[in-house]
Amino acid sequence: MNFDRRILAAVFLLLLLAFAGGVKYQGLNESTGREEEIPAEDIISDLTSADVDAENETESLIQVYVCGKVQTPGIYMVKEGARLHEVIELAGALEDAELRYLGMARELLDGETIVVPAVGDIDAADSSVSTMATFSVSINNGRVNINQATADEMASKLTGIGPVLSQRIVDYRLANGPFEKAEDLQKVAGIGDKKFADIKESICVR
Repeated sequence: MNFDRRILAAVFLLLLLAFAGGVKYQGLNESTGREEEIPAEDIISDLTSADVDAENETESLIQVYVCGKVQTPGIYMVKEGARLHEVIELAGALEDAELRYLGMARELLDGETIVVPAVGDIDAADSSVSTMATFSVSINNGRVNINQATADEMASKLTGIGPVLSQRIVDYRLANGPFEKAEDLQKVAGIGDKKFADIKESICVR
C-alpha cells in the first residue's frame, strides 16, 4: 500500500514538473514573438520617410540646355547648386570649344541655355561681359540673347515681357532647342506681331 502511494507521489511530481516546464516554455515563446514583432505604424513611418526623401531629391534637380561646341548637346538634369563645369563635362566639350569666358565655376540656373562657343567666336571686347556670367544676356550692343538669358533677365530687360511670358520662352527653348533667328520668338504662345515689333530691336540670337 505504502509502495503504491510512493509511486503515485512520484508520478504526480513528474506531471507537476512537466506542467511547470511547459508553462515556462510557452511564456518564453510568447516573449520571443513579442520581441520580434514590428509595429505596423513603424513600417508605415519608414515608408513615408523614404517617399519624402525621394520627393526631396527630385525637387532638388534643375534642367539646363547645353549646345554649341559639345559632343552631346541636349537637356541635362543636374542637382541644384551644380557648377557650369560639371554640365560641360557631361556634354563633352570639343577640342575647338572656347571655355575661358564662360565662368566655369558659377552655379547653374534652372531653365538656362548654355551655348559653348568656338575658339575665335568671342573677341577681347566681349570677354568682360562673358566672364561675369555667364555668356547669358547681351553680347551684341546690349541686346538680350534670347538663347541664353534666364527668365528673370528677360522679364527685367525686355519691355512687355513679364515673368509668365519669359518663362514660356525658357520652356519653349528647353523643349525645342535654341532659336535659329529672332523671328522664331513668335512661335512662343503670347508673342504676336505687335509684341515682337516692340522688342525686336532689343534681342538677338547667337
